[in-house]
Amino acid sequence: FVLACQEADGGFRVGPGIPGSTWVTALAIPILAKAGREKELRRAGQWLLQTTGSDGKLIARLASWMGWHPVEQDPSLEGWPWHPGNNAWVEPTVHSLLALKHLKSFASESELKYRMER
Repeated sequence: FVLACQEADGGFRVGPGIPGSTWVTALAIPILAKAGREKELRRAGQWLLQTTGSDGKLIARLASWMGWHPVEQDPSLEGWPWHPGNNAWVEPTVHSLLALKHLKSFASESELKYRMER
């Protein structure tokens, strides 16, 4: 079931027949690591490392700097969103941070550290 939900971009969708990689990629990573599915793990890990919330993007930082942001937040922090292109939220960020420890076999220490500290 889990492998059937992996998208071409390496991320995972919520279930079969529901397109689009989402935050559940962070939940699939420990399963792939435990099952020894290195190829699938590497693809999921790359997707996770490259995904950020839109609130950390340049346009959001500029809006915050100019005082156009409707809520006070620190746009320098980069978390993970429920779906790519959305703002980051605490829950998918926590799942993603926990998943990072399973990527040590192929992701560089500096790459992992960068995502953990942002």
